[in-house]
Amino acid sequence: MITQIIILYFHKQKLIKNSKISFANTFLKQNASKLNEIQSANSQTLVRSEVLNSTNISNTSNNTNFSISSKTSSPNYDISSEFKNSIYTLKYKQADISNTSTNTAYGYSVDKDGYMGSDFNKAAGLPEDFKIHKSTLDEIKKAAENEPYIADMKQYFGVSEYYTNIDMAETIKQYYNQFNQIVNHTFNDTNKTSFTET
Repeated sequence: MITQIIILYFHKQKLIKNSKISFANTFLKQNASKLNEIQSANSQTLVRSEVLNSTNISNTSNNTNFSISSKTSSPNYDISSEFKNSIYTLKYKQADISNTSTNTAYGYSVDKDGYMGSDFNKAAGLPEDFKIHKSTLDEIKKAAENEPYIADMKQYFGVSEYYTNIDMAETIKQYYNQFNQIVNHTFNDTNKTSFTET
C-alpha cells in the first residue's frame, strides 16, 4: 500500500514537472511571432546604426570626391566586422525563414502532404526516402494514451494527456531497429526492402 502511494506521488510529481515544461513550450510557440518581430526590429536597428556610423563614408558627385571619416566615442557604434557580417546574415536568413512555411509535429518538420521531414528521418535513423505520415505517429501516441492502465492513471490524476513530452523520433527508431533485426534474422538479408505475398 505504501509503495503504491509512493509510486503515485512520483507519477504526480512527474506530471506537475511535465505540465510546467508543457506550459513553457506552449508559451514560446504562442509568442514565437512576437519574438521574431522583436528580433527583426533589433537587427534592422543595428543595420541602421552600422550604416549611419560607419568609419568611412565616400560620396562621389559631379566628378568631385568627398571622403568623410567619423569615429564616435560611443562603444555602441564601433561595430566589429564579424558582428556586421552576422547582422547581414541574420537579416537575410530571417527573410528566408519567413518565406518558407513549415508545419511541425513532435518537434520536427512536416511537408505539405503531411509526411514527416528529413530531420525526423535523420533523428529516427530512418532512410532518407522513408515516408511516415504524421497521422501514423498521432495514432501511435493515441494507442499509448488509451492503454487501460494509462487511461486509469489519466482519470486518477485528472489529466487529458499522460504522455506530454514524447521523443517520437527515438520511439520510431527503436521500432525500426527491432523490425530490421527480425527481417535480418528471418530472411538472412540485410538489404531486403520488399516482400512478396504468399
